[in-house]
Amino acid sequence: MVQIFLTVIVTAILTAALTSVFFLILFKKVVVPKLDEKVEELKVIGSTVDEQVSRGVASGVKKAIKGLPTATVKETGRTVAELGAGLVEGGLTSFFGDKNRQ
Repeated sequence: MVQIFLTVIVTAILTAALTSVFFLILFKKVVVPKLDEKVEELKVIGSTVDEQVSRGVASGVKKAIKGLPTATVKETGRTVAELGAGLVEGGLTSFFGDKNRQ
């Protein structure tokens, strides 16, 4: 009975070890080279896509700005300038204090 139990245990251990070694060799010889190849392909594709997207965004922004009415651009610029001036004024007031309060 003990001999059968030991035979089953040793067989299971050897089977697991040999299967693990087989799949490790298969992984290193087949899967890793194919993955490396795909990664290189993706790097090349990624660099070209990045350039295309950058050019597309730049041209889209240029078209959008050209399509805006001049009055809208001036008004938006004025609004942004006023907002910036208000922020600076608020920051300086909080730092130096308000002249009207004294």
